[in-house]
Amino acid sequence: MSNPKFTPGKWEWRQEEIDGFMQDTRLVRLNGQTVLFAGKLLDRSTGDYISTIDINDHDKALIAAAPTMYEALETIIELFYGYHVELKKLKDSVNDNFLKEALRVLEDGLSDVEDVLKKARGEE
Repeated sequence: MSNPKFTPGKWEWRQEEIDGFMQDTRLVRLNGQTVLFAGKLLDRSTGDYISTIDINDHDKALIAAAPTMYEALETIIELFYGYHVELKKLKDSVNDNFLKEALRVLEDGLSDVEDVLKKARGEE
């Protein structure tokens, strides 16, 4: 597997108001490095805030969890490949349709997870 090109680490959203005219929303690594800035500027003529980027709260949670999910998927791949090797050995020694189907499902699942990780790394 190649190394991911995205900003690694755990991310969180932080919000603050700056000088009463800007609401600053940043997605940051726990070390404080900004990953994404999504501020709102105050339109002084109307008193309304104008979004520079509009991201709903549900999407913010998903975006912030992305690095953790990536790491979890990598762990699943590593664990399941071990099972995959053992199941292939068993499949070759016995004629069991359940085992063959379990192996097929495992291979399909591994392929799906690998595709997601490739997409996250920008390889697709």
